[in-house]
Amino acid sequence: MSANIIFMTPNNFTVKSQESLQNANQIAIEHGQQALEPIHLLASLVNQNDGVVISIINKITPLKKELSDEIHKILKTLPTKEPVIPSGMAQIYMSQQMAAVLANAHKKTKSFKDEFISTEHLLLGLITNKAVSKLLATYNINEPKILDALKDIRGNQRVDSPDPEAKYQVLEKYGVDLTLAAHNG
Repeated sequence: MSANIIFMTPNNFTVKSQESLQNANQIAIEHGQQALEPIHLLASLVNQNDGVVISIINKITPLKKELSDEIHKILKTLPTKEPVIPSGMAQIYMSQQMAAVLANAHKKTKSFKDEFISTEHLLLGLITNKAVSKLLATYNINEPKILDALKDIRGNQRVDSPDPEAKYQVLEKYGVDLTLAAHNG
């Protein structure tokens, strides 16, 4: 039990993964749902436009909008609580499936020899959830493809700080701008 508590502290998550979990919680509240489920986290990661997960998805499939639409359809099918409590007073608990996703993300972090749980670890944790895995598979997103895309994005960088995304694809992000600037004079 203590091992689970250790990896659940906010200090073990990157800034982007903390944002993703907070946004997932907000998505659950907005939909009037009491439990934080893996689909809430997936919705949050897919909506994080400047995140690594979007870069991974874009490398694997051109169908990001379709995936996002499908996620929102699923969110609408989840049970809601009655009566709906105003969002400022809502109490959300973590489902067992979500706890398993986070535990698997933590395992991936350790297998990568990373120091913080990042959004790519959360995505790999989500792949272990049967329902999310099935949904992502319809868009050709699976663990081997995620790992291949991640190699291109992350290279050999380790997650050794709370903001590792700043180091990923530095040349890709800024090299294009410099090339365009030189071309345009």
